[in-house]
Amino acid sequence: MLTRRYLLTASAMGLACAGTGLRRALAEAVTPAIKKPVHLIVGFPAGGGTDVIARILADRLRGPYASTVLVENKPGAAARIAVEYVKNAEPDGSVMLFTPDFPITVYPHSFRSLNYDPLRDFIAVAPAARSMLTYNVGPAAPDSVKTLAELMQWCKANPAKSAYATTAAGGTPHFVGLMLANEAKVPMTPVHYRGGAPALQDLIGGHVPASINPISESMVQAKAGTIRILAVTGARRSSFLPDVPTMAEAGYNVVV
Repeated sequence: MLTRRYLLTASAMGLACAGTGLRRALAEAVTPAIKKPVHLIVGFPAGGGTDVIARILADRLRGPYASTVLVENKPGAAARIAVEYVKNAEPDGSVMLFTPDFPITVYPHSFRSLNYDPLRDFIAVAPAARSMLTYNVGPAAPDSVKTLAELMQWCKANPAKSAYATTAAGGTPHFVGLMLANEAKVPMTPVHYRGGAPALQDLIGGHVPASINPISESMVQAKAGTIRILAVTGARRSSFLPDVPTMAEAGYNVVV
């Protein structure tokens, strides 16, 4: 008999398939296969990186795990609504949480109190993806801003405009922005959104000059020319963006 809810994590540190035997892990965790519809809960709006990967995963789970696997978006409260929903669901393997790691790993340290305990309330099933974060600028930043250092110089000269879009207050993208601001000694205001898709919409629309997003969200827009990616957060350059420097290469000791 299951006593805890099931958790699938999508790390905010990579975009390649992690190689974990997810199908086998699920089969071992729940035997026999689930006979009722399975709901994969995502704490962000449709169209973002977590949502896209969740839908790919749902397609792979149909058949060996359950005949019906549905992705449900429950954004709000920096993804905590989704986490609490899964915590309160029937613990029979039919409701699972697909999430970046920070609601489980970071929130216990960035929030004074949570309505869930990551260790007590959930069973971690498998990592599903890894993704670097990218630091991006849109049309609200001058065309002359081509590097992270140039962006910091512009922010220092324009403190009223010095802001960056991020998802999930208290999560990894939020703290990446704070770490950069501390390194550059430039005050920057985080503007929190319900997910990566609406954050990028406002970046493209010129409502905010910069944003921090998973590479899966920003790469398509960068190739379309609607945003510019100034740096990535990894210890080395991304194979998807070999011409984009890491934040460390750009002169800022920010690596996640």
